[in-house]
Amino acid sequence: MRKLLLLPLMLVLSLTSCKDDDEVVDLNQSAYKEQIQGNWKKELSTFRYYDASNALIYEEKDETIVNFDFNEEYARVGHYQLEPDSVVYSFPYPERPNRIKLVIPKKSNYTVEYMIENVGDNTMVFKEDNKQNATFNDGTTDRTAARMETIHNLSRREL
Repeated sequence: MRKLLLLPLMLVLSLTSCKDDDEVVDLNQSAYKEQIQGNWKKELSTFRYYDASNALIYEEKDETIVNFDFNEEYARVGHYQLEPDSVVYSFPYPERPNRIKLVIPKKSNYTVEYMIENVGDNTMVFKEDNKQNATFNDGTTDRTAARMETIHNLSRREL
């Protein structure tokens, strides 16, 4: 009888232990810098607002196109109809290689930091936890969220 009980247990263990794991790519700073080289178009930004318990309370989307052109030393960032700003970018945290810092000199050295959620041959996602106690309008009234995050979806541009 005990052998019969062990058989299903062994079957379950063998199935779970043989499962293929997704390959995790651990990029260092130079690999991230190489991956982002080129011309990108931000097609969608999603603004998410959370309450104190970290529950999503409001979300809005912006489809304004913004171009990002990264080369070895700097980037150019701008809306499609405007002259792009030259931007200094860096990966300032060796222990967190997917953190990218953009400094826009024309805007009094405005600095923004993004976490690169993922980057592939044709897509890239930046995430920014940018505001505590963020104010938003839900269509009827101004409200305050405990925090806001912004997610930018980019695709590689054809030139």
